[in-house]
Amino acid sequence: MCRWRVRFGCAYPQSICRAFRLKVERATKQRGRPKLEVWPHLAIGVVIKRPVGRFHKLVEVERRIVRGEAEAVARQIKLSGGGKQINTSYIEGFNATLRERLGSLTRKCRRAAHKRETLHTGMYLVGSVYNFCTWHQELRVRLALRQGARVWQERTPAMAAGLTEHLWSVAELLKYKVAPKPVSRPKKRGRPALAQVAHPVVRVKKRGRPPKVAKP
Repeated sequence: MCRWRVRFGCAYPQSICRAFRLKVERATKQRGRPKLEVWPHLAIGVVIKRPVGRFHKLVEVERRIVRGEAEAVARQIKLSGGGKQINTSYIEGFNATLRERLGSLTRKCRRAAHKRETLHTGMYLVGSVYNFCTWHQELRVRLALRQGARVWQERTPAMAAGLTEHLWSVAELLKYKVAPKPVSRPKKRGRPALAQVAHPVVRVKKRGRPPKVAKP
């Protein structure tokens, strides 16, 4: 039980803190990678479940705030609409969806990703299809009653977040053009050029015998 608690109570918060960091600008120009600091308003909550017996009967559930204030956590839970207390069922369901749709994340598979970019791109593709191209039953909204039957409006996570108003197809998602990032000029390397100062023109006297002038 202690190992289970240490594994799931400490590993995930540490990984989250390593992932959600920002670069800190240095006061002086120094070489090397800049310092990384965790988001100042990052809030992390954990759910520790204690099973007992052969069949892992659940006897106790402990909810704890590892990072952040209780008011900030309660405000984020209210804004997300994911219940009234800390709950990990949504993120666990999303992790199960990623493992189901992306073969590189399954255990003992023959479709292992040899490069990190391959796994990164696949997760973005699966996550985009999950948010834009899939109806979610928990996000539907009840409209009215028609002839004694309830009428529901199906929604996707992107529709619930206000990013779109319709269900996207996979072709529409792949053909969507994202605006490129603004191009910044590369920094000039080497010693800066010396400033050119305008000097007065000085005439130098010619040496030697002057040329002969023809007489009239």
